[in-house]
Amino acid sequence: MLSERSFPDRIGKFVLLKDACETMGPVFAPPDTDITIAAQITLITTLNTCCTNVSNAAVDLKDLSDTRAASIKVIKERAGRAVNRVKSNRAWALKLPAVKAAADKLRGAKVPKSTGPVPPADPDAPVPKKRDRGGQSYRDIEGHLGKFISALAKCTGYDTGAPPDIFSGAFTTLLGTLKTANDAIPDKEVALQDAQVDRLRIFESKKPLPDGSASLRDRWARIKQSVAAQYGRSSVEYELVKGIKY
Repeated sequence: MLSERSFPDRIGKFVLLKDACETMGPVFAPPDTDITIAAQITLITTLNTCCTNVSNAAVDLKDLSDTRAASIKVIKERAGRAVNRVKSNRAWALKLPAVKAAADKLRGAKVPKSTGPVPPADPDAPVPKKRDRGGQSYRDIEGHLGKFISALAKCTGYDTGAPPDIFSGAFTTLLGTLKTANDAIPDKEVALQDAQVDRLRIFESKKPLPDGSASLRDRWARIKQSVAAQYGRSSVEYELVKGIKY
């Protein structure tokens, strides 16, 4: 499987291959139009665009995932403080068990460290099933927080004099933010996975791409074959490209 660093490395090597073709004389004239110098220049642009798409999708997912993870820490800390507020008032003693039970569920919830999709290994394999990795854990927290808010609501007068970050409305806002992230992250994962699949196919596929063009790996080999055919394997021109490996 190609590492993230492998993609720009291959683009850099392909630029060297293209540059070598541009120095050849007579002019490099392959029989297939998809490996001409003009086609190579277009492919370099496409390859860079694919890498940019993956990078942008990864940043979008990471930003939202980091925000969601940070919100969980805030929720747990504030729930603990809210429990202490309920404990401090004898009038809420009968409501304390339900509040504490809901808070314990919140504070004990475990979430995965990463929610990113696994990068594809085979460019010609079916697209993997799209799902929110670890999403159920966050949905569980969403449910626990909703129950915690309901339990607090039964503590008559809880909001009176409460610090603004632990009054019931603040928890409702946190719940809305968490739900929004939980709803959005699956789409962000799909966008990243699709961008990764598209990129791998354009670099590595052994089959024609959806637009009928060929992958970088396929064209790379044919460029060398065309140079060998036009100038000969003992030529200076072939020496220029022979050592530039995919």
